[in-house]
Amino acid sequence: MARLPARDHFDERTNAVNDNRPPLVVDNNGVDRRGTRGSRLVRLLLAVLLLAAVGAVLVMMSV
Repeated sequence: MARLPARDHFDERTNAVNDNRPPLVVDNNGVDRRGTRGSRLVRLLLAVLLLAAVGAVLVMMSV
């Protein structure tokens, strides 16, 4: 069997070479979208609609 580089070691439990390289970086684009302009706009629109609904209820109750 060929000699392994010093940074690797043989894992007897899995019969595999465990090299200590960092895991591949997964692009999490689209996972955490809390700070984007689109979601901010949606939140603003929902707040305006909620205020309009509360205002409409208050106007109907006062009539």
